[in-house]
Amino acid sequence: LYIRTSRDGPPLKGVTWPGYSVWVDFLHPSATKFWEDCLQEFYEKLPFDGLWLDMNEPSNFCDGECPDETHYIYQNFPLDFYDDLYYNPTHRPLEDSTISMESIHYGNSEHATEFNYHNLYALHQSKSTARFFIDKLHKRPFIISSGTFPGIGRYASHWLGDNWASWHYLEYSIAGVFNFQLFGIPFVGADICGYAGNTTVNLCSRWMQLGAFYPFMRNHNGPEHSPQEPFTDPLLMEVSKKAIRARYSLARYIYSEYMHTARYGGSIFKPLLFEFPEDAQVYSILDTTLMFGNAIRFTPVLENGVSKVESYFPNWDWFELSTLSKVMSYNGTAKIGKNLTLVCPLEGGNLNIHLKGGSIFVYQPEAAQDVTVTTISKLQTYPVELLIIPDHNGTARGNVYYDDEHPKNYLTCLLYTSPSPRDLSTSRMPSSA
Repeated sequence: LYIRTSRDGPPLKGVTWPGYSVWVDFLHPSATKFWEDCLQEFYEKLPFDGLWLDMNEPSNFCDGECPDETHYIYQNFPLDFYDDLYYNPTHRPLEDSTISMESIHYGNSEHATEFNYHNLYALHQSKSTARFFIDKLHKRPFIISSGTFPGIGRYASHWLGDNWASWHYLEYSIAGVFNFQLFGIPFVGADICGYAGNTTVNLCSRWMQLGAFYPFMRNHNGPEHSPQEPFTDPLLMEVSKKAIRARYSLARYIYSEYMHTARYGGSIFKPLLFEFPEDAQVYSILDTTLMFGNAIRFTPVLENGVSKVESYFPNWDWFELSTLSKVMSYNGTAKIGKNLTLVCPLEGGNLNIHLKGGSIFVYQPEAAQDVTVTTISKLQTYPVELLIIPDHNGTARGNVYYDDEHPKNYLTCLLYTSPSPRDLSTSRMPSSA
């Protein structure tokens, strides 16, 4: 059931967070049943709604196998072998912080080595874990996986790994989330405020604002660094609450976008280039602003001490969410848009959220203002509004998705798509439209 040192040898032994460790060989035909039994035993001790699969690259605090200082003789993979690989940009041994490339998986094939199966480990573990959620717990899987591989987005989400508390990493996270949309792993986010290093109130506040629009939102840092929870500072708490409330108010829209992506593909978190591919000017804001779904544009603050941002808006109808006032109108004679100055002082926690004309989406501002709303279950008891944001042609489209939270029924539940605001009986339109 475990990855072995050789065909007839003992399980390979390494070290991770629990101490000495062995690795389940998910290629073994009995591995999934064994893994489900382990998860069931854990669940009976501590009922859970989700699981974080950490260190499943698989990672190892030793290089190869512990505690043998020489690790392996490299009789199959000598050191100079690594320099002959098609892609090894670091020119470092492939066993650096992972298990031996010579270790053996289930099967009689001479190719059943870790060298050939390494990148598949997280995929197989996530798939087996998702099966446990669906078949045993009868819940929709919520799994966060450290390792990834194409196709894993069907079973698990991901975070971008250990980062630093710096303005550079704040901005860099946008491109990182963009990339994983292209990889087919849309439910992803960065460690908000930075995993390593000590953050500042200004940096953490701006990161909480951006993080509210990550598909996966999590503030996370290492134990040896300064606490960065919102309650550690009054200003940080004020800004964080406003950002989280904004996310709550858009929760049904976000969920509808998740579902549309799960069923039809595409990206949740994307550059404006995807919406305006013919406008070369959007390259100037390629990784400094974003669209969340097809309706919402968010412009984060990515520099220290800044209270206003100048950002390019493509030639279209744009509305500010907080007031529903139009900030820019489509110009039929212009080929490009224009730069707008967005005022966003840190005090007050103003968010640069704009709506694209031609959109319809579900909105719950009333629920977002109720301090007792801290779960999606509570949020679902509140009324919803349909925001209709017509474009210059007077038309709008949008998706609204509802289901019963059953792990499988979502494939056949209602996905309502409207081609026109006139098809909707309950709506709210901006007065300046």
